[in-house]
Amino acid sequence: MLAIDNGFEAIDALYREAEQALHEAETVHHELSVPSVNQLRYAGRHVLSALVGADAAAAEEEKQRAQRHCQRAIYDAFDGITSYLLESIADFKADYARIEITPHFPRYHETLEKARNARDLLIKARTVSDDRHRYYTDCRKAARELKSCHDAMELAREELNKAIKNRNRVVYFAWAGIVVALIGVAATVLVSK
Repeated sequence: MLAIDNGFEAIDALYREAEQALHEAETVHHELSVPSVNQLRYAGRHVLSALVGADAAAAEEEKQRAQRHCQRAIYDAFDGITSYLLESIADFKADYARIEITPHFPRYHETLEKARNARDLLIKARTVSDDRHRYYTDCRKAARELKSCHDAMELAREELNKAIKNRNRVVYFAWAGIVVALIGVAATVLVSK
């Protein structure tokens, strides 16, 4: 059995973290994060190159590359989670645009703020294309915070749906009252002629 030195232990820890991030991504949006899987595949290639490398400097560079790919895999998984949650929050806003949300979901504005911050982080990270691995810890934190708010938001749907039904009922009776009043006015006009 090969003895693993500290450089490989760090890669192993990041690789495990990336696998966990992939699992979280699959749990949130029920799809495999292909970019993350590809990054882990690249990391594996660099680990093998480091193990069979001819000199210590080349092996060290391969280990660094493997670490960056693991970090990028983590970033990509949480990028996917965040993108999915942002889309879901946009759908939520559209679903309940006609009623007041905060009485039924007091954390609504906090959720919107976290969504805006997460979106801004993704935009920032995506503009540095080759250096996204630097944002893996920030992306993980933002995605987990947004997930927590999103879960609370989804729990509020039941009460919000009740509020929509009540609103629709009020609107229906208001229109029905107007129609009855118009019929009464028309009948009065016809009878008085």
